[in-house]
Amino acid sequence: MVDQFQTNGQARLLTSKAPKGWKKRGAVNFSKTANEIEIRVPKKLIKISPKNRVEIEFKWHDTTITANFANDFYLYGDAAPIGRFNYPYSENRILK
Repeated sequence: MVDQFQTNGQARLLTSKAPKGWKKRGAVNFSKTANEIEIRVPKKLIKISPKNRVEIEFKWHDTTITANFANDFYLYGDAAPIGRFNYPYSENRILK
């Protein structure tokens, strides 16, 4: 999860800590315009080798009251896309 977007262009990256809660992984950079946001997550923060191809799926969520359990993202706030759908991201080539 990426949260706490600051005016200096940094946010915090968290990972789920079973069965409840979150663990801070590090800071990530972001940039934004009027209607777009781009978040840069270094591979090492999500434990992926720089040489490996990345394929991830993600959701966008905001305005939550609590985020202790996965279901909180469906029960509180706004999520996109809806339900069990998600956004895929895939690199087109293996980095060398």
